[in-house]
Amino acid sequence: FMVTSDDAGALFRAFGQGADASGGRLRYSGTLDLDAPGDPIDGRIEIRDFTLRRAPALARIATLSSLSGIAGALQGNGIPFDRLDANIGYRGATITIADAAVRGPSLGLLAAGTIDRPSGTGEIRGTLVPSYYGLNAAPGKIPVLGAVLAGKGGEGVHTIDFTISGSFGSPRVTVSPASSVAPGALRDIVRRLGGGNRP
Repeated sequence: FMVTSDDAGALFRAFGQGADASGGRLRYSGTLDLDAPGDPIDGRIEIRDFTLRRAPALARIATLSSLSGIAGALQGNGIPFDRLDANIGYRGATITIADAAVRGPSLGLLAAGTIDRPSGTGEIRGTLVPSYYGLNAAPGKIPVLGAVLAGKGGEGVHTIDFTISGSFGSPRVTVSPASSVAPGALRDIVRRLGGGNRP
């Protein structure tokens, strides 16, 4: 089956309390096994051209990582993204998210985890990549974020690993200190985020 929508914000509102987005073309292609217990669903979601306007957990990650520009944008006009791709499965009351990749001109994100719909709880682990499009260029030359990305000595791009767990109404958010990414790992991140080309 396939589900499409011109309002991707509905998905964010359904998955996260306080989360919202505007615009976005959504397509979910999946399969439903009517012969299996619980009618399991497996599929892939694609969202193009949306603006994330509210995301309490992402704002918390940005605050803990001292990325005030991201937190400020979420309180203002929002953060634009070009695309979101993820594998999403449904088993009973549990939603599984795998290989999620979100990319935009100021931010990239990789994530995976599980969500329990009835209780509104779950655990999401991921990696935040500030100023994604700078990864293929000279990170140190990016205004404002250059120092964050390249480090004081220009040693390499930095990423932030994070975990969101517990109730999504009031989640526990933890972040790991920004660490420099080696060239090989950086290429892997770029590949998973889909490179710098639009679809």
